[in-house]
Amino acid sequence: MIAFLLFIGCGEKSTDTGTDSDSPNINGTQDSADSATPTLECTERSVETCLEDEACTYLSGFPLQDDGNGGSCVDWSIEAEPQGCIAIETACPPSIEFAAPAADSGDCWAFTSGCIPEGWVSCAFADECPRD
Repeated sequence: MIAFLLFIGCGEKSTDTGTDSDSPNINGTQDSADSATPTLECTERSVETCLEDEACTYLSGFPLQDDGNGGSCVDWSIEAEPQGCIAIETACPPSIEFAAPAADSGDCWAFTSGCIPEGWVSCAFADECPRD
C-alpha cells in the first residue's frame, strides 16, 4: 500500500491555471488577447474601417486650395472629406486646425473639429477662399 501511494505521489503532475484561453471572461466577452483579430483603437483604423467600430467616427477636413497668388485658401462651401478616425468620446478643443500627413506636409487640410488625424503634423493657417 505504501508503494502505491509513493507511485501516485511521484507521478507526473499538471497545473490547472483555472483559465481557458478560448472561454469568455466574467462579463461574457472574449479577452482581446484571445481573439483571432485584435481590437484596433479608433486612431489606428483607416478611413475605410473606421465605422466598423461603433465607438469610432471620422475626422473630416477641407483640402486647402491654391488661392491664385502663390498661397492657399480654404473653400468651406465644399463637403468635408474623411481623413482619419477618432473615438467618438474624444474631447477636441473648439478650434480650427490646419494639418497635413507627416509623409506629405504640403498636402494641408483644415479640420473644424479641433482634432487632427493621428500622425499628422501642423501646417500654416489659410484664409477662406474668395467667393466668385
